[in-house]
This record gives sequence, structure tokens and C-alpha cells, in this order.
Amino acid sequence: MKNILVVGTNDTASACAIRLYRAGFGICMIGRKISFDLFSVRNFSPTLRQGSKTIENIRALSFADFLLHNTQNLDLLINHFIDFTIQNREICILSEKDISSTNFQKFTHCIICDHVLFDLICLKLDLTIISCGDENKVHADYYVETHGKYLGRVKYPFLDFNDKKKNEENDISIFSPLEGIFISEKSPGEYVKEN
Repeated sequence: MKNILVVGTNDTASACAIRLYRAGFGICMIGRKISFDLFSVRNFSPTLRQGSKTIENIRALSFADFLLHNTQNLDLLINHFIDFTIQNREICILSEKDISSTNFQKFTHCIICDHVLFDLICLKLDLTIISCGDENKVHADYYVETHGKYLGRVKYPFLDFNDKKKNEENDISIFSPLEGIFISEKSPGEYVKEN
């Protein structure tokens, strides 16, 4: 089984983790001990504070919760916690302080959903890096678009996501000599043929 490291516990990170978990991957997330996420009800960001959280029947737990409920086990190390939760089909969530003890050779890919947290960790990973967001923030192998009409699509070099020049050249303004209600049959970004 391939294991994936997800940096962040926000909405994007939680959505990635849930989707990849359902696809059969082992998931480990890195979160902030104190989260100021306004949408913590719908994502895994309060897990480090609460100990565990279940979303759509998928349970995520922290190392502290693992220690609390597995005191009979003699091997109470971070790497054992990661192996145990992944084999138990759960998501493990690490805090920033757990990073120094973690063996990152367990993972094949790293998905960055929290660039600030990734910068704080300063990991030099020998993994395939996938960045969700602005490609100027971190050097990654792949970028996933997080805004606009290409939301969720991977930016491959052969795809042309920068069609702004095409739109700027052909911008058409619509004017009316009378007041009234304008009803559009097209959405912003759709191509419109003349006549």
C-alpha cells in the first residue's frame, strides 16, 4: 500500500485525505497544534486538540490519543503510531513537534495544502511533491488548481491554463440604449461566437 503525507488539516487537506483514503492509500496528515480554522466543524483541524475526529465514517487520531488508548503496547513511538493507524485503516495526524521523530521514507508522495505550515516544517523530502495552490509559493512536481474554472485540475506542462490573453484580445462589451434587465445565456469564461 502506498502512503501519502498531507501537510495541513484545512478543508482542502481534509478533502484530499478523505478522497485518497477511499482510494485505498494510507494517509498521514500534519496539522497545527492550535488551529484558527473557522470551518473546523467540517475538517480535521481540531483533531490534535480533541484527540480524534470522525468525518464520513473515517476516523483520524493524534499521537496523544494513540498513547492514551494503547498503553499496553510497549512500542509507543511516532513511527509505530503511523504504521498502526495506517494498518488499522485510520488517518494519523502529527503535530509540528512530531516531525523530528518521523521516518519520511514511509511515504511516496507529499501533498501541500498549508504552505505556511510547510515553510515552518522546512522539510527536505525525497518525495513527489504535489502543491494545492499558488505555484510561486513552493517548488513542486505537480500543481493542483484551487480557484477558478480549473478548480481541482492538475497543471500539466502540456495543458494551457493561461487563456487570459485569448480572452483579453476578444473582450466584447455589451451596451443597451434602454434600461432593463440583462439576462445572460452564457457564464463568465465561456466562449461566445459572434452572431
